[in-house]
Amino acid sequence: MVIRLSKARLCNTIPPMNFSMPRSALGLFLAKILVIAAVYIVVGKIGLTLAELHENISLIWPASGIALVILLRLGYAYWPGIFLGAFLTNVTTTAGVFTSLGIATGDTLEAYVGTFLLLRVGEFSKSLNRLRDVLALVFLGGMVATLVSAVVGVTSLGLASPWLWSDYGRPSILAKVCRSGADGHYLSDHEFYCI
Repeated sequence: MVIRLSKARLCNTIPPMNFSMPRSALGLFLAKILVIAAVYIVVGKIGLTLAELHENISLIWPASGIALVILLRLGYAYWPGIFLGAFLTNVTTTAGVFTSLGIATGDTLEAYVGTFLLLRVGEFSKSLNRLRDVLALVFLGGMVATLVSAVVGVTSLGLASPWLWSDYGRPSILAKVCRSGADGHYLSDHEFYCI
């Protein structure tokens, strides 16, 4: 499949920043940004309660879905709310400021790339009436776009935490992630049964 984007179409995907809007519209926009950040923080903290490998690494991150929905429904211009929420979620843990900036950048890019892929490449309909839309959401928004956040976030943590690189790719790291059944005991280094 060849993806062709004309220069005009590509430029239309990035919304222009309009700083000449009336004060009431600017105030409403900033209020929405703060609400988005607050929602992201709450959902992000819920996701961090599921972290087991590292305080900032969770296998389940519901805030990604929230961020994708926000950009799909409200538009690209609301990315600062996602960035602010992701930054505040991580900076309030043991992650430093620069690590939190890296993670927030990855989380924001994930939502931005996911929205772009769905709307421009997948020709996504928000109504989800077609099987094509559901598959695009799962694969483009749920699998491809999440790689951006995973790579940027783990790289940010790896630059600040040498332990992450020393265990990278070894079975011991998989044993920390993979768990057995409902009893919650970690598996040995040689078992790779993941739920």
